[in-house]
Amino acid sequence: MQLSLAIKIPDEIKRSIVEQLKPLNDEYRVFQWFPTEEYNIELFNFGKVDESKVEALSEMIERGVFDMPAFTLYSEHLHMMMKIISRSMWGS
Repeated sequence: MQLSLAIKIPDEIKRSIVEQLKPLNDEYRVFQWFPTEEYNIELFNFGKVDESKVEALSEMIERGVFDMPAFTLYSEHLHMMMKIISRSMWGS
């Protein structure tokens, strides 16, 4: 199973992101935008993890972040993840 550690984004913030990106979305309809349900801030990608280890890993993470004070997060840079599809043409 693929596993990553991420921070959920509140619905109010998701709506604000959608509103701010609307002009971009309208202009570039060719892009496949993620549904807002999938918006999150990924902290770490564990990659492929054996399902039998997920519970123990979850418990360790929970202990590490339990009762942490709230914080404000600011963005200074934008990172775009692009999936480039290579297309080849063959002729004879």
